[in-house]
Amino acid sequence: AALSACTQIDTGNVGVERTLGKVSPEALPPGIYFTLFKTVDEFSAKEVSFQLQDMTPKSRDNLTMKDVDIDIYFKVNPSAVPGLFTKYQGDVVRHSDMVREGGTNDLVIAYSRVSREAREAVYKAIAQLEATTMHTRRSELAELVRSGLQKELDANDKGAFVITAVNVRNLLTDPAIEAAIRQRAETDQAIEKKRKEIELAKAEAERLIVEAE
Repeated sequence: AALSACTQIDTGNVGVERTLGKVSPEALPPGIYFTLFKTVDEFSAKEVSFQLQDMTPKSRDNLTMKDVDIDIYFKVNPSAVPGLFTKYQGDVVRHSDMVREGGTNDLVIAYSRVSREAREAVYKAIAQLEATTMHTRRSELAELVRSGLQKELDANDKGAFVITAVNVRNLLTDPAIEAAIRQRAETDQAIEKKRKEIELAKAEAERLIVEAE
């Protein structure tokens, strides 16, 4: 009976204690807690990830992307979990519900808010880049998403969330845009070839002048 009234908080997680519906403001560190007269919910304070898939945002040149898939990695400040739980009690999911496979039973707070802000950050970031050159600027796109998302989360919950990484997994443009990208690359190569020919011609002309003198 005593064992059944105990709850264990694993390493990397924190507990949120509730007594008669009242949430304690202090996060519980890993350990075993007697919960006969109270409830302790275990929340993840480790880095977790989720995927944003099948997005079709518009680029700066007003072209619609065919398919954009991005991975978001974030974690929650352990000391902020009780306050977030009070604020977002209706926004709690298990990590296994966030990912297709490999998830845990740990609870994640404010997932819907983070994912919603992440999607908005992706659309804003892609709107700053041109579709014809975006595939060469994946690192810049990832940083735009990360910084934009961090700024939005800090606006309402300063220091509660940390966006640890953003991975641009898939970045497909419309077939017509792909053709334009190839044409632009071919044009750039042709221009570079002509530039080298002009430089060689100038060098040869200078050599002939020197030789004549």
